[in-house]
Amino acid sequence: MSTLATRRAELTAAMLTGGVAISDAPGRIAPPVGYIYGDGIDPRGIGRGQVAASFRVTLVVGHPDAPAASAALGVLTLLALSVLQDLNGWQVGEVRPDAVRTIAGALFLSADVTASAMIDI
Repeated sequence: MSTLATRRAELTAAMLTGGVAISDAPGRIAPPVGYIYGDGIDPRGIGRGQVAASFRVTLVVGHPDAPAASAALGVLTLLALSVLQDLNGWQVGEVRPDAVRTIAGALFLSADVTASAMIDI
């Protein structure tokens, strides 16, 4: 049975195995790092006993003014996409534009990669 928790654990394990560091809380691991967040549920399959659960992997690299930050974010994004492409039962969603975020009191360059998988209800 697939649940939100098992799908999140599956995504986390795949990212770690694929070389993308994943943290459960901002500031615990220095960038480059990814954070996995729930990104909603599409209820259209509810009559069949399954729904699509979406997740957002927020990828974070160095300070946005650092010359290498943009290149590092590109490499990390491609690595995450490669992991998702090989993950059975998952669909890759959009890659959202680069953004500057404040994480643990500092500015970082980041991007979101979305993916979804079916869960049982």
